[in-house]
Amino acid sequence: LKTEYKDSQHLTGDRFSGSVKILKVIPLLDYGKYLHIAGCSGNLVSFAVPSPHTVDTTVSIRARVRSRDSERSSGHPITALNYVKILEEN
Repeated sequence: LKTEYKDSQHLTGDRFSGSVKILKVIPLLDYGKYLHIAGCSGNLVSFAVPSPHTVDTTVSIRARVRSRDSERSSGHPITALNYVKILEEN
């Protein structure tokens, strides 16, 4: 994360549709969901869904942009997504 996505930028617009590569999965036990940190075109995104996806897989999603922030461990820009629909997992 620290070197591969060092040039990450926030996504523009209020919606996102495309393929993302799952980089990290964090269980959110209190909420019954899994936080996914993913990369797309050199940019970082995060989203939470009820079922975990395998690290290093590619997932096609459609979502709304919730907020723009910085990733905790690296400080790189990350875009948080909401209302995520998983279209296909490769």
